Amino acid sequence: SVIMATYNHANFVKQAIESVLYQKNVDFEFLIADDGSQDTTRDVVSTVIDSRIKFFPNTENRGACIVTNELIERSSGEFIAFINSYYYYTSDKLSYQVEIMRNNPELGACFGRANFVDKEGKSIATLPFGNVFNQENRTQGEWLRHFFDLGNCICHPTMLIRKSCYEELGMYDNRLRQLPDFDMWIRLLKHYNIFISDKELINFRIMPGENASSQTPSNAVRTMNEHMIIAENFFDNISKDILIE
Repeated sequence: SVIMATYNHANFVKQAIESVLYQKNVDFEFLIADDGSQDTTRDVVSTVIDSRIKFFPNTENRGACIVTNELIERSSGEFIAFINSYYYYTSDKLSYQVEIMRNNPELGACFGRANFVDKEGKSIATLPFGNVFNQENRTQGEWLRHFFDLGNCICHPTMLIRKSCYEELGMYDNRLRQLPDFDMWIRLLKHYNIFISDKELINFRIMPGENASSQTPSNAVRTMNEHMIIAENFFDNISKDILIE
């Protein structure tokens, strides 16, 4: 199941949708829900006709986590992939990751690299946050230590995760606007290994001041507050062996 929560991305959402529909050698359903867009996003999505798409054109803005959680609950796939409405996949993302997950049943999720592009889709060579997503693979304990010391460093939209992980560990916390994925990775790594591929799986559109993770003063304040919220439960439900590691 591929899930997408859309919001005010009329200029980009069609390219994002098409990048999913053009995936090779994989069967999937594509669940899309709008979160009360104020532009023509819902109209653009409605023009794309494909039997694999299920579209839920909500008119009320309730928060990306609420909409995403509803899509997870509605999904029927063994695996769940996530895409933002202003990013777009590489052509073999899903088939590549499904093969990894089927060959490694101990993994809860797998991730990859991103190619960074501007609004026009042109590659960006220099980034303000450097190569934060280019991570080596670690054990569960090593990942949790890295998260505790340095924060988030995993590219959420490259994810393929087993739906059973959400069913076991819970879904995204709608109190969080900057770090709901980071909170999820901490819970996931207390129970499952993950794999980071060095393959580019998405085209990540950088829009200064518009991305949810943009370095604006209000985002910085929220990020610090959310780190505090996450830290309060960081060591809950962790095994003795992983804690020692």
